[in-house]
Amino acid sequence: MALMQSSAMYLRNFDNVKQAAAGSNEGAKDGLQESQQGIEDIAGTWGMVFMVLCDLVDDHPLSHWYMEGPFCGAFYPSASSSSAPFILLAFKGTTPSNVKEWLVDLDFTAAAFVSSAGQQPDVCFGAPVSQGVSQALFDRYDISTKKAPFDLIVEGLTELAGVLGGANGNPVPIYVTGHSLGASYATIFYAEALRRSTSEYPFVLVDLHTFGSPRVGLSQFGLSLRSLVASRNVHTWRIANTGDLVTSVPPVVNDAGQELEHVDCGLRVEKGKPSTKLESELGKGAQWCATGDVIGHDRWSVLLI
Repeated sequence: MALMQSSAMYLRNFDNVKQAAAGSNEGAKDGLQESQQGIEDIAGTWGMVFMVLCDLVDDHPLSHWYMEGPFCGAFYPSASSSSAPFILLAFKGTTPSNVKEWLVDLDFTAAAFVSSAGQQPDVCFGAPVSQGVSQALFDRYDISTKKAPFDLIVEGLTELAGVLGGANGNPVPIYVTGHSLGASYATIFYAEALRRSTSEYPFVLVDLHTFGSPRVGLSQFGLSLRSLVASRNVHTWRIANTGDLVTSVPPVVNDAGQELEHVDCGLRVEKGKPSTKLESELGKGAQWCATGDVIGHDRWSVLLI
């Protein structure tokens, strides 16, 4: 199901978003509602409800005015469709016409997160991760709330889980997913949220499912996440379409000479064939490189047929 939710996030109408950003407050609200209508409609066919958790239109990280933050939302069963609530948190990937999202993609030098105030909190185990994604997710934003998207998302999940009946001792399970840039956001969000999670939350993080993910960090990040996942008895699944070029970027060795590695556990999929387990890259650096025939990064839909 995570693949369908990841794909549905692309139904966000970016033209409506741009019009909303340029309009009045009342017009902006209507425009944003219209921009996500396609997602809400398809969620309804699955017996689910969709709720936006982060959509900072016309806003940017304080230290990176040229970037745009993540668009993500929660899918959860409607009251009539399930007696066992759960939440699936989905991050949208790159919209081809959105230049600011491409700039997040391209800023893939790995670095430990440093806030716009010059502070270096212990985010993501203090490990070097994709700089564009970490700044867009963890830095405070300029206009609306002065909060980081990560904090807004956690607050939204906490409120929603409470509404769904989650409480200390009876938490609502949350699954995290995303495709492409959305997979990068999902991986880094999941790692940090899992690291910070406590029994006091009305939700509990379960599994991570990403599709067509780029590499997001150095070995320290992947090894730390693998250790944490094992200690919590949860799972991370990194699913790669055969020959998808995006799963081979950034290069194992980037322009800065850093050795980036995929997180575990990887599965290779191809239509009409059984999935195969991908060998772990962790600790192997430049000595390991994926191979395969090239197909389009946007052809995940064929796997649903």
